Formats: sequence, C-alpha cells, structure tokens
Amino acid sequence: MITNEKSYSEGVELAKAAIAIWNSLSEDEKIQVKKEVDVHHGEIGIPIAVLGRVLSLSEDKKIRDLGKIFAGFGDTLIIDDIRDMDKWFRPRK
Repeated sequence: MITNEKSYSEGVELAKAAIAIWNSLSEDEKIQVKKEVDVHHGEIGIPIAVLGRVLSLSEDKKIRDLGKIFAGFGDTLIIDDIRDMDKWFRPRK
C-alpha cells in the first residue's frame, strides 16, 4: 500500500512543514489569487494527490518514488483542510 512507503511519509512531512509555514503568516503576508477567491490547500491537494498516484504506477522506480512523495503531500493538504471542504471551489461572498 502506497501510504506505508517511506517516500509517501516524506511527502507527508513536507506538507506538514508547508502548512506550518502558511499558518504562521499573517493575512497580509498570504498570497491571494484574486480578492474574490479563497484557494484552500485542500483544493490544491487534490490534483497533487492524483498526480502522485498516477506517477506511482510508473515502471521507473525514481518516478514511482516521486509519485509517492506527491501523493503524501497532496493527501496531507486535503486531510488538513477537510473541515473547510464546504468552502472549496466557491467564490468569496
């Protein structure tokens, strides 16, 4: 199973570090795509996790390992932001 792999765990740790950095920023320091749109990290995690799973099917071990890192990173972004899922893909009101 992909989640038991060392590369997957490395992706999880990278995502946790990125989330910690993001959460330490003030609202003024955070990058906004547009003032009307909040981009949630769970939304970003979806394509990263999907890409990771596709790459992990490769016959090339280096690409498989990279895919597992992406999968762990993406999954962690999704899981961390799941409480805001009802706000994903919606314009700010």
